[in-house]
Amino acid sequence: MRHIYRFVPLLLTAAVLGCGTEVRPEEYSWWFLELGEIQRFESSMSGRVFRQSDPSADAMHRKAVEIDFQGRGLAVRAKQFEEGQVVAEWSVSGPAYWIEMAVEQAIHKLHIRDAVVERTRPEECTDCIDVTGMSVLIHRYHLDDELRFALWDSIGHLPAPFPVFERWTSFEEIE
Repeated sequence: MRHIYRFVPLLLTAAVLGCGTEVRPEEYSWWFLELGEIQRFESSMSGRVFRQSDPSADAMHRKAVEIDFQGRGLAVRAKQFEEGQVVAEWSVSGPAYWIEMAVEQAIHKLHIRDAVVERTRPEECTDCIDVTGMSVLIHRYHLDDELRFALWDSIGHLPAPFPVFERWTSFEEIE
């Protein structure tokens, strides 16, 4: 029994590093949430905004992604900065989203319903890319200290600066 204690640090390290595991939504069985579960999810996430910047929010050359839960709607924005100036900017948003949950994990997949795509830089356009295969994956939304996101593009149509997060990524919640 005392030999088990030698493995505790190893198990803790594996649990912490687990947030960097590769995202593979095609490996899961998905089912739609019931109304009560949808309402619980929406009330937990409504009004919250999450941001991830690479390499950091203060870097002169960076990419940033925001996931904005607007009541029942959802917006995903991506910006690319060069010398501190925005050089590329996209937004995918919709008044509602539908949710699937992976049976095997605490993962929710959000699909934006009636998505509108806008690009404001370097030139303006509306609905100029196909976002059919785009979804936002959320792992453990009910546990703020373990909340992770992935931005998934199953078709491969998202242009730069939209990154596709192939690993679970921590996003900073912003006010």
